[in-house]
Amino acid sequence: ETDADRAAAIFERACKKDESTGCTSLADLYYHGKDVPKDEHRGCELFVKACDLADADGCRSAGFCWAHALLGP
Repeated sequence: ETDADRAAAIFERACKKDESTGCTSLADLYYHGKDVPKDEHRGCELFVKACDLADADGCRSAGFCWAHALLGP
């Protein structure tokens, strides 16, 4: 297990516990394919969850996803 794998696992656990920063960090990994398989849709869904948890960066990124039709209405 690499440091990147551990970081992704930590972000995932934090997001599952509704920690907004964990969701935004995990979303960024998936959206950009950093140390995890690239999955823009999953990244965008996680940005929305972060936004729902009042994370400003998550909201900004979720808005980008909606503006670029990476999410439904």
